[in-house]
Formats: sequence, structure tokens, C-alpha cells
Amino acid sequence: MAALALGGFLAAAATALAETNLPAGLSLAILAFFSVGIGAGAAGTSLLVLLATGVEDRRRGAAATIVWVMMIAGFAVTAPLAGHFLDPFSGARLVAVSGTVSLAAFALACLAVRGVEPTVAPVRSETAGSAKAPFRAVLAKVWSEPASRRFTVFIFVAMLAYSAQELILEPFAGLVFAMTPGTTTKLAGLQHGGVLAGMLLVAGLTMGVGGPWLGSLKLWTALGCAGSGAMLVGIAAGGLVGPEFPLRAVVFGLGLFNGVFAVAAIGSMMGLAGAGGEAERGTRMGVWGA
Repeated sequence: MAALALGGFLAAAATALAETNLPAGLSLAILAFFSVGIGAGAAGTSLLVLLATGVEDRRRGAAATIVWVMMIAGFAVTAPLAGHFLDPFSGARLVAVSGTVSLAAFALACLAVRGVEPTVAPVRSETAGSAKAPFRAVLAKVWSEPASRRFTVFIFVAMLAYSAQELILEPFAGLVFAMTPGTTTKLAGLQHGGVLAGMLLVAGLTMGVGGPWLGSLKLWTALGCAGSGAMLVGIAAGGLVGPEFPLRAVVFGLGLFNGVFAVAAIGSMMGLAGAGGEAERGTRMGVWGA
């Protein structure tokens, strides 16, 4: 989280610097986003391993839902607030807002993980006494399983699309619909509100409300992917329609299907992570995280 927060702050500083010195700004941006990637990967993977290790099998879906709902709620609260304080836009204002958000996120993370790890269920005595298998051997075993291998490929394709939409949406809204940086940030907040709604919907249906058929994680993962793609096509088509296109409604729909996909995929991931025993959970999560 320290690397992630520092990277987020440096990314804002790089954007401000690029206004006066483009090469220096781009160089700092490369360093900043490298730090963001390291921080997000290390913190996110470790959190998932903690969840997979410390939560009972029957509660993993609910645990994943709670964690992801809190994450998306954070997006939904932060984006509109940050968007409000970004207007009128300036480089100095961007750095100040980003620095405040980064500092708050780091402080909250420190409070959240304090004392969590010792409460995780202890390793069984027979596991504790045996030597750990070499990393390459564990990695080869995980990769040799067809279900794990197919899921790895699926995660790659799905996250490529998930990340691409994040990169496209705000610049698209700014360039095509003439929105300010503050307004596009609020638009991202609306999308995350849709994500939150989609997650809560799937959480309710998969925890027994919707019956066995509607409780299928595979079903909701597929529907989330298909719906997200359809909403993105709709947003692209909206650029041809013009200002009267209901962009906010379709962006909320995109978020809704994103949320449906995310919580179903994470539930499946946690289930597969626990399939190979405690010693392999970190490796499995690491493969999917990478």
C-alpha cells in the first residue's frame, strides 16, 4: 500500500510536470505507474491469500463480496469527491487532491490490517513440520491442472478487457462529450456505483436467494462478461449519436455488469485457490495475479 500510495501521488505530479516539461513528466509517469503496479499486485495478492487461508470454505463467497463491496464503495465515494475538488482543474490542484487521497488510503490500510494476520487459522501441525515444496514444483503442479490452466487464460483475457475499458472511458467522455476532468471523474464514480449494485445482486442470488441455477458463479461470470461488452459497444455507438445520448445511464449499466462479473470471478478464484491445499494458495493466487 505504501508503494501504491506513493505511485498514485507521483502519477499526479508527473501529469502536472508534463505541462511544462513533457519528457520529464513522462519519465516520472513511468516510474509512478511501475510503483502503482507493484503496490497493487503485492497488496491485492496478499489480501486474497489471507482471505483464502483465514475464511471457511462456505463463507468465502460472502467474504469476497464484503471485501469487493468495500473496495467499490471506496471508489464510489472517492471519485465524486475528488472530481468535485478537481474543478477548476490545475496541475497543483491535481497533486493536492491525489496526495490527500493517497495518504488517506495508506492510513486506512494500516488500520485495517493491524492484528489481522495472527487471527488466521494456524497451519496444521503435520503441515508445519514438513518442508515446503520448491516453488517451481508447486508452480508446475498448479499449471498442470486443466481447470487451473483454463482459469488462468480466462483471467488474462477478462482483465485485459477490464483494464482497457478503464483506460478508455474517461478520455472518451472528455474528447467526445466535452466533459471536464472533474466531470469524467464523477462519471467514473457513477460506474463504480453500478459495480456496487451488481456485486450486491450476485451476492444475494448466490447466497441462497436465487436457488441452485441462479446461484451458479459460472453463469454470472459469463453474463457479466457479455453484458459489459454490450455496454461498451453501446457507449462507443453513443459517440455517433451526440450529446443527447444517455451516457450516464449506459455507464451505470457497464458498472452493473462489471460488478456481476467481478464478484462471480473472485468467488470462483477463491474456490479454486483452496482446491490444492494450504501450501499452494499463495502460488495459485500469484499465478492469477500475474
